[in-house]
This record gives sequence, C-alpha cells and structure tokens, in this order.
Amino acid sequence: MGTETFKILIEKLVQGGRGFARSPEGVVFVDGALPGEEVVCRTVKRKRDYIHAVAIDILKPSELRAEPICRYYGICGGCDLQHLNAADQPVLKGQILRENINRIGGLTYTKEIPVYGGNTTGYRNRARFQMDSTTKNGTAGFFGRRSGSVVPIDFCPVLVPKLNELLQRPEILIRAAHETDTRSHRRQSGVYTAANETAYAIEHQEISIQVNGKQFYTEPVVFFQSNREVFSQLVSNILSGLSDGGKNAVDLYSGVGTIAAFLEDLYSNVTAVERDQSCLKYAKKNLSPTVRLISKSVESWVPEVSAEQIDLLAVDPPRTGLSPEILSTIISLHPKQILYISCDSVTFSRDLKRLAGSGDYRLRILEAYDLYPHTSHLETAALLGR
Repeated sequence: MGTETFKILIEKLVQGGRGFARSPEGVVFVDGALPGEEVVCRTVKRKRDYIHAVAIDILKPSELRAEPICRYYGICGGCDLQHLNAADQPVLKGQILRENINRIGGLTYTKEIPVYGGNTTGYRNRARFQMDSTTKNGTAGFFGRRSGSVVPIDFCPVLVPKLNELLQRPEILIRAAHETDTRSHRRQSGVYTAANETAYAIEHQEISIQVNGKQFYTEPVVFFQSNREVFSQLVSNILSGLSDGGKNAVDLYSGVGTIAAFLEDLYSNVTAVERDQSCLKYAKKNLSPTVRLISKSVESWVPEVSAEQIDLLAVDPPRTGLSPEILSTIISLHPKQILYISCDSVTFSRDLKRLAGSGDYRLRILEAYDLYPHTSHLETAALLGR
C-alpha cells in the first residue's frame, strides 16, 4: 500500500459516514465506500495510526448502494451519504451510535435504539450559501468537497422550496453579502438564510418557525434546528418520556428557548442559561416572563447553582460536548433526571460514560433522530434517571 492507489475490502461504516477497513499499514477510513464493498482507493492523508482515503472505483458494489439524488454530489461539500440508500441510512447511522456507546461509552447497551426520520428531500430550512461574485452575473452555491472554492448550484434537493428560490436569484444573496460583510471585496462570502412555508429571511432578518404548535422567533445567523419535521418529533417523544414533571427544570445551552418553552408546560420553575446575546434576544420573545434567563456561559454559571433540588436538567451542548468541570458539577447537583440532546455521538458517548460511571445515573431512554438525511449526522436524545 505504499503507492497512492490501492485496493481494499470495507468492513463497516463508522463516524463521519466513512468506510472502515484494515490493512497491513493500519486502519483505513474511506470516503464514498460502503460495508462489504471492494474498492480502489486514493490516499488523501496519512497519519501515524490511520490512513484517510477516497474511493475512486467500486469493484464490488454493495446492495445498499444508491444512485445519488443530486448531480452535484461528490463535488459539493454538503452531503456525504447520497451513495447509500435513503431507507438504509438511519439503520447504519444507528449502528454507528450503538458502537460508539458500547466502545467509547463503556456500556453494554442491548436494547433497540429507535431511529426516527421524515422526508429525505425538501427538509432543510436553514443554510449558509457561499457566493462567487467574480462571474458575469454572480453565482451562489456551497463550498466544494475538500475545497474552498464555490460550487455554483441552481437546485439543492434537501432544501425547502423557499431556499431553492434564493438559489435561483443569486443577486439577492450577493447584495446581502456586500451589505453585511465589511470585507465585501473578498472573492467569497457566506450568507446565512432560513425559511418557513411562506417566506425566507437573510442574515439578521426575523423569521418565525412553528414547532408542535408553538411559534419561535429567530434569525438565520442564530442557530435553530434545520429539520422542523423531525425535530418536532424529537420534542414530542422526549417530553412524553419525562416523569410527571415537578418543580424545577434547568435548560443549559438554551439558545432561543426551544426546549425551555416546552418545559414551561411541565415544570413550575424553569431556568434557561445562554450566553449568546442574539439568542437571548429571541428567548425573551419565545419564553414567558416567568422563565429565569441567565446571561452567562454554562461554565461560569453552573458552579454558582444552589443546592435547590433540580427535577430535570436539560443539556444540548455544542459538538464538543460537556467539559469535565461541567460534568462534575452536574453530578454534584444530583438532578433527578438529565435530558441530553447531542449532535455528536462520540462526545455524547464520552460524557455518558462519566454520567453513568458515577453510579448515580442509569440510561432510561435512548433515541436517535435522522435530522439530516443524506449526511452522516445523527441527533441523539437520551434521558438518564437517578
């Protein structure tokens, strides 16, 4: 395998949607390959303990292999699993989650992990477009795969109709980029967009998105889940799994207050902790005045919490997960239940090991949600009880 290209047999799919294989030179991760396939690969990167490669020829295709639904697939840097059957994507992503929980989390979890999904096209209501204004009329699209160049795109099958309308009118996006970017002389500039059923918003324009009968106000530059249908299912399922509520609930990394708004229906006192001022501006609009808003980072606020009993502590941290200090403090607070929503099963499994390993908490509910079909991302929702 000393040459740039080599042949290898793929064992399984792993984190990031890559094929996993073994070779005399170590572990190999292969983009664009599926379990059971024999492929010819080209080396992209060599590290001391692994090789990153990309499949350039499929010698023995898997029955799971599908024709990509987008003509830009493989060029655009957005989707990375369109070569896998849409119906099989949740199954294989669920298997990756289970392996991470068992291997990284140190748990022997044998129960079924349900993976909920919805529409596999026309689902994404939030996107960041990239512009190339050097062409005659200007173009909009996304960054290319492993590239900083803009791939011009006239239609994206995973976007909701209103965002595809914007792709048809790149002059609107280019104008927005120039208005919002003080360095507008750059060749490339990104513009955040969001949409509901009837309208789109760009950058700091306000837009409302409905989740399970509640109206949430936000803006494209502020984080909001991009798959309203499946996220609504997550909220319904998890909240129905909570015990009969109680008095005190705390929502860490609360964003614009999406989870806290539903906790209001179950708990007498709700505290939402969020340091981003843009998020807090909308949290004040989305939550009732009775919710206590804390304008601090989770790291600085958690150590100040009193010994008052917390019936539910909800966390939806960034991809990096919870810091060791926050985990220690959470355990010391002894909340009756912990709701952990994660966008990365590796850091989730790492944190789960600490929470379950403390001896205080047991995993009661574990579910997965395919919020981003045709990508390797999978949302995890877990409820731990003391």
